[in-house]
Amino acid sequence: MPHGLTIDRHDNIWVTDVALHQVFKFKPGELQPSQTFGQRLEPGADKRHFCKPTSTAIASTGEIFIADGYCNSRILKYNAAGVLLRIFPTAPEILSLQVPHGLALIESLDRICVADRENMRVVCPRAGLYTLQGKKEPPLTITLPDMGRVFGVSAKGKLVYAVNGPTSTLPVQGMTIDPQTESVIDHWAPEEKLGQKFGNPHDIAVCPNGSALYVVEIYPNRVWKFDLVQPKK
Repeated sequence: MPHGLTIDRHDNIWVTDVALHQVFKFKPGELQPSQTFGQRLEPGADKRHFCKPTSTAIASTGEIFIADGYCNSRILKYNAAGVLLRIFPTAPEILSLQVPHGLALIESLDRICVADRENMRVVCPRAGLYTLQGKKEPPLTITLPDMGRVFGVSAKGKLVYAVNGPTSTLPVQGMTIDPQTESVIDHWAPEEKLGQKFGNPHDIAVCPNGSALYVVEIYPNRVWKFDLVQPKK
C-alpha cells in the first residue's frame, strides 16, 4: 500500500509502503527498485525494520531521511549508499514525535521539518548536513491553537507549507510557515464562497520551480493546485 511519494533532484522516485513496511528508490524509467529499505511484510522497531513508514526527504548530498511514522514515531537518516547514520529522537535529544507523517528538508537552514501529526505541530530539528548535530539544541517548533493535526509539509526557499486534516472543530486549512521565527505567516484554503473547501488533506508538495503547490486529499480522492504568491505583510 504506497503511502508517500518523493521525487528527488535526479528524478529518482521514492515510495514508502505502509503494508510492506518498506521504502523503495526507483531510478527514472525503471520498474524495479535500485534501493530497498526495511524487510518485506516484517514490521519492527530495530535498525533493519520499519513499521508503516510514511515519508522521505532526499538531500542534494544524497543523504536520505525516512519517517518511520505510524508505529515507531522516529526519523532515520542514511547516507547515499544506504548506511544508517543516525536515528532521532535519541536520548538526550530534546525532541518527541507522535506520528511523524511528512518531511520537508530546508538545506540552507540545515533543518529537516516534520509534520508531527498527533502533537499538532511542525518541528524542525537540525538535519546535520553541514553542521554537527547538537543533541541538546531544541528543534524549531511551530504550533498554534488552530493548527490541528498536521498531515503534510513541503518546503521552498526558507518557507514551509503545511496542511492539516480534520481535527475536532478546527478549520481544515493550509499554512505558510517561517521556521526561523517559529511562526505561521499565512493561512489559505479553497474559496468557500465558490462552494469549495478542503475535506481530508493527506499530503502537500511544491513544484520544482516554486510557482505552485499541490494538496492531495483522500475521501474524496482529489488534488488541489494553488498558485504561490508573496505572503501577506
